[in-house]
Amino acid sequence: MADKIRSFVETLAKKTEQNKVNWEKTAEHDVFQASFPSYTIHLFTRQSRNEISDDYYVQIIDEDGAVIEETSDEMLAIAANDPILKAMAGMFRAAKRKALGVDRAVDAIVAALTEGDEPPPVPPDEVQW
Repeated sequence: MADKIRSFVETLAKKTEQNKVNWEKTAEHDVFQASFPSYTIHLFTRQSRNEISDDYYVQIIDEDGAVIEETSDEMLAIAANDPILKAMAGMFRAAKRKALGVDRAVDAIVAALTEGDEPPPVPPDEVQW
């Protein structure tokens, strides 16, 4: 079963990286969710027992709201340098950016900051005659 869950997390991370998972914010701080037919995925962090870094968790929740599976990067990692640690951390950051609309916010702020600006001058060595 651990291999199946690990494969699931790796697939979820890959699809998140490809912007194919619609992560949304929840009422809880730093808890993000993605809805699928019959199931919801929650992604969140908790303080690690070693207090050096956060652990990343994924929960699968059924239609009745019951958590039917929970795993973390720590549970899945066999060695400290296991790629699943990086995959789950990256997935969390990407989910947070999407759910909170960070890219949209940055685009809007940059547009507001540069509104009415003229395009930068072309450097002399790039002027075409």
